[in-house]
Amino acid sequence: MSPRCSHCGAGLPPDVNFCRQCGAAVSSRNENFSESPTVHLSQADENASTRRLHPRITSPAPELRGSVAAALDPTPPGASISRQRRRSLPFALLLLAVVLIAAMTIVSLALFRPAGHVATTGDNSKSLIYPNSQTTLDTASDSGRAIQLQTGDSGDQVVAWYTTNLKPTKTLQLTPTTTVLKNQSATVTIVAEDGKTTILIKQAFP
Repeated sequence: MSPRCSHCGAGLPPDVNFCRQCGAAVSSRNENFSESPTVHLSQADENASTRRLHPRITSPAPELRGSVAAALDPTPPGASISRQRRRSLPFALLLLAVVLIAAMTIVSLALFRPAGHVATTGDNSKSLIYPNSQTTLDTASDSGRAIQLQTGDSGDQVVAWYTTNLKPTKTLQLTPTTTVLKNQSATVTIVAEDGKTTILIKQAFP
């Protein structure tokens, strides 16, 4: 039968000098055994080897963390703002350079665009304007120019005039009232109806 504590009656393991239940000394055991007495956590014994761990706050409160981080940050005040400004400066310079290049390109195209087409076709168009006619349309594009005229003369008179002045290489009679005269630089379509004759001149830029 295993030995029991004389104080509380709990069973004693072999080779122990103190009871595991109440901590009482076992007098019949080896007195020189170096085992320390067991201390209950509810007891406040300052000499015991086992003590209750009391929690301690090691980090600052949430409202103080910003102040602590600011105190530990070696960056002087205002340095972060100047750092952000230095980072945004190259982007602003790049954007300004792109805008300037685009503006210079537009100005260059406007100044150095060949104007010979307009001047040349203007002179040729004047020679193709039917006398005493009214201009109802005059438009130009990069590919050519279109002029629409209207006169009270008959279609035969208008065809005869353009045959002399245009010197067409092709003449097409599409309908009894519609005639097309064409050479290398211009095409003239003449339509006579309702007592009026409409003339459409198309010139292609060289």
